[in-house]
Amino acid sequence: MLAAAPPSSPTGRAPGRGRSHGRGRPRAAGLIIATRVAILKVVAILATACADDAPAVPAAAATAPTSTTSSTSATPTSATPTTTVTLPAGAPQVRLVAIGDSYSAGIGAATKDEAVTKGCTRDTAASIGTLAAARLRTRGVAVQLDLRACSGGTIAQVVAQAADVRDADAISVTLGGNDLGFSKIISECLLRGCKSYDQATDQLPGITPDTEQDDWRVLDARLVSALAELRTRLAPGGRVYLLTYPIPFPAAPDATCLQNSAPFDDTSRVLVNAATERLDRALVEAADAANRAAGAPFVEVVEWRTGLDAPRRRVTDAAGIVRDVRDDPNGICSPEPFVNGIASTGLGDSFHPTDRGHSYAADALVRAIQARVGR
Repeated sequence: MLAAAPPSSPTGRAPGRGRSHGRGRPRAAGLIIATRVAILKVVAILATACADDAPAVPAAAATAPTSTTSSTSATPTSATPTTTVTLPAGAPQVRLVAIGDSYSAGIGAATKDEAVTKGCTRDTAASIGTLAAARLRTRGVAVQLDLRACSGGTIAQVVAQAADVRDADAISVTLGGNDLGFSKIISECLLRGCKSYDQATDQLPGITPDTEQDDWRVLDARLVSALAELRTRLAPGGRVYLLTYPIPFPAAPDATCLQNSAPFDDTSRVLVNAATERLDRALVEAADAANRAAGAPFVEVVEWRTGLDAPRRRVTDAAGIVRDVRDDPNGICSPEPFVNGIASTGLGDSFHPTDRGHSYAADALVRAIQARVGR
């Protein structure tokens, strides 16, 4: 799926009432043009980000040392040295391998450490794994972090990131967003308006049509298979920490912010939220299925969506489909957003977690790991 400043904050001015700049068009018109230009740039970036041309790590790489395995887009081994902190005797030792797509690679944060290394885009300072490891160390846990997440990874490519991992105590992961085709969904919504993506027979832009199965069944099967494969990379008693994706929009986003940085109408916001929630449900169900198949729990879902206890909105679309919509109070254009709209700088950070979002997810991961190590 997709560090820059968060979405534009509300200005309080009514749309269309901006001050003229000399003899030019009013400010509101200028903002609209600037927003449209930004949309086209973001769409171009998203189109590049979702191009599925990165090969998976070949099977032979499974036995290669981490330091010598070559990297390809979305499937490299760690581009940075692992970090070990020596704590007093008796401190729990945790080897944390952080894999995943752009949501695990720190994309969207406001740091300036985002870089492309051997075809992999990641921000080593802002990733969820980086933040979680640092916070665990302050809580007396000796963490060895191996950051491998890369922007653009499909499920197969994310699994391949851990191809040569052995005996990990913890694997944190986000996956599924690029198989859903989140980048393509956002592009479609910005250019033409959203379609339905959450219904059982809907076609998903990230899935090549299968004449035998509906797209959601294909995606569900990929998730279960991926988790089963990651189980083989764990030490005895190890855990896979599967993070959900945040719901993009709140129920009542700020109107001025929407106009400037996330021009989605209510119908489009409902459809994007519904697609994301359907993916999150698929993640939870895949974790349950993988645990049942293994005969013992090894996958733990790390929930960092907010507002899960709030009432849902019942919405009926033009096709007569009734949805009980889940919104996120920390979505785009909320007072404290966890997700960027169209980022004012670094357009590739658009529709990715803000600093606040990365921090919140890291705290959720810390709690889950702490519960296992007893600190």
